Amino acid sequence: IGDIEKLHKNIADDVIMVNGMWAPPVVGWTNYLASYQFQRARTQQLRLDRTNTLIRVNGNTASACYQWDFSGVVDGKQSGARGQTTLLLEKHADKWMIVLNHTSIVENGVPVTAGIQTQQQPVAAKP
Repeated sequence: IGDIEKLHKNIADDVIMVNGMWAPPVVGWTNYLASYQFQRARTQQLRLDRTNTLIRVNGNTASACYQWDFSGVVDGKQSGARGQTTLLLEKHADKWMIVLNHTSIVENGVPVTAGIQTQQQPVAAKP
């Protein structure tokens, strides 16, 4: 929604952002904000649907992972992407803060089941 104060409310000042575009990680709130504002200026009619969310809490740390489906207009052209994100959070005072965001884009044309492999049981050696 473009509200920087709301965005920063749950993102740590020393956050690390890893994206799926084969670029170095973005380190720190100031660097992330510049990247966010650059991308936001290029994007209109944004829609991001999240599915298959899994959240785990262990004391003062937590993780959340989910799949997402993006559609919107980027640089004046209709665009879409699918991917997955993992967030690591730490509890600071009584507030959960994102300290790491790792996002991967799934290549177009890859079947949904491509990453699913059945685990084979080892065969016992005969004496």
